[in-house]
Amino acid sequence: MLLCDAHILAAMKEGSLGIAPSPEDDCIQPASVDLTLGDTFAMQGEPLTMVSTSRKQLPKMVRVRRASILLPPMTFMLGTTAETVKIGTHHAGRVEGKSTFGRIGLMIHATAGFIDPGFEGQITLEFFNLSQSYIELVSGQKICQLAITELSGFPNRNYGQKSLKSHYQGQAGVTPARVK
Repeated sequence: MLLCDAHILAAMKEGSLGIAPSPEDDCIQPASVDLTLGDTFAMQGEPLTMVSTSRKQLPKMVRVRRASILLPPMTFMLGTTAETVKIGTHHAGRVEGKSTFGRIGLMIHATAGFIDPGFEGQITLEFFNLSQSYIELVSGQKICQLAITELSGFPNRNYGQKSLKSHYQGQAGVTPARVK
């Protein structure tokens, strides 16, 4: 069941959903919460290069801290929400782009929009500019929506438990891929 605004606020009040800093009143939508853009970004600093015939080296991410940044056409970049989110054990979350950005060709997340129960941290956003124009991203602007779903029961294991080897629990700021 997707939570409506009243249930989102109730979950925040009881502590099963945490968003810090607490969202402004106009960020609570009928079935989601608007999250704002942080001030940390990361872009690939060099192209993918072959290390050997069996392994590829991941591109290095160059991090910058800015109040705004221009995303060139057909370019991928990571960003982060300003808010830290805590998803309770009987909820899951989904990050979706705001329609205004979709209409100018900005993807907010490439594939990783799902947030497991038990996740705590800032949300890393995966921007891709599909348009032929630069898109300015400004820290503090409403950038995405967080929708919360109630689970049918409690999971046996939550995100962040050692047995799951969760890579991104507690992340702060932009967090590049953690692959070996």
